[in-house]
Amino acid sequence: MAGEQGSGAGASGSASLQPSGDASDDESPDGQPGTGGAAAGSATLCAEARIAQLEAAAAEEGSGSEGGGGIGGSSGKGGGGGRSEFHLRLFALLLRYKSIQGAGFQAAAGPPVFRLLRDRLAVGCECFASPLNASFARFGSAFPDVDGPFGSAGSFFSFQLKHGSYEVNPPFVPALLTAAAERVGALLQAAEAAGGALSFAFIMPGWQEVAGWQLLQSSPFLRECLLVAAADHGFCDGSSHQARDPYRQSPFDSGLFILQTSAAAKKWGVTPPLVAQLRTAMAACVPSAAAAERQRKQRGQNDLEWQGLIKN
Repeated sequence: MAGEQGSGAGASGSASLQPSGDASDDESPDGQPGTGGAAAGSATLCAEARIAQLEAAAAEEGSGSEGGGGIGGSSGKGGGGGRSEFHLRLFALLLRYKSIQGAGFQAAAGPPVFRLLRDRLAVGCECFASPLNASFARFGSAFPDVDGPFGSAGSFFSFQLKHGSYEVNPPFVPALLTAAAERVGALLQAAEAAGGALSFAFIMPGWQEVAGWQLLQSSPFLRECLLVAAADHGFCDGSSHQARDPYRQSPFDSGLFILQTSAAAKKWGVTPPLVAQLRTAMAACVPSAAAAERQRKQRGQNDLEWQGLIKN
C-alpha cells in the first residue's frame, strides 16, 4: 500500500542517486530500457538502512563532484556542499511524508515477498512506493518533486508500460484501488494487442465489494488470485525509520492477483508451487508476538491510521 496518496502528478523525477542493482531486461516506467534489479542486491531495505545507504552514496558522489546538478553535487566552494544538499533534500522528503500523517498508506510487502516476485516473476519495479521503502532503483510514487532525486519515476498513472514485470500495491483507498485496477487492465489490453510480455502482481485488501477487486477478479488476464487471511501475513511498516519493529500486522485480509498477457504467461508462468511459496513468504512478515503487543499498546483501540483507511 506504499506510494501514491492520490492520482499523483505525471512528472518524472530524475534519478541522480540510485542504489546499484542487477541487470534486467525490464523496461523503465516510461517504456524505455531501465536499470531494473533489486536495490543493493536484495529486496526491500528498511527505511533506516535505506537513508543510511543514500547518505553514504551522496557523500561519495559529492566528494568527487566539482559542480551541482545532482543530489550529491557540491552547492558551494567549501567542503561538504554535496552533503548539505543531500540533507536539505532528505529533510524535504521526510517532512512531506510526515505531513500526510499516514504510515499505513506507506506500508509495503516484506523482503521475502519481493525476493520471490523478483526471482520467479522477474518483478523489477514497484508502481506505488516511496524512497523510504522502495525495493528497486526505480519506482512510482506520489511526490516526484521530493522523491525524484531518490529514484522516483513519477506517478504510476503516467507510466507507459509495454512489457516487463511490476508490483502494484496502492494505498488502501477504494477509489484509488479501482483507478489502479482500471489502469492495469488498459495497459494489459494494449500490450496483448502488441504481443508484449507484461505482468503485474497486484496487492489489495480483500474488499470484494469494491469495484477494483471485481475488475481484477473478472479480468481476462487473471492467472491467479491468492486470498490471504489478515492473521497470516504482515507488511513492512511505512514509518520503520521511526519504529522499533519492521513489520506490522495486516489489518485486513489481502488479495494477491497475478495478471499477465499471453506472452508474459509463457515467460513467467504461475504454478501451484509458486502460489504456496507466496503464502509462506507473506506469512514470514507477520510481526512477532512481542512486537504485536507493543504495537497494540502504542496504537490503542481506536487508531484509524493503523488501519490505513477505514472503508466508507
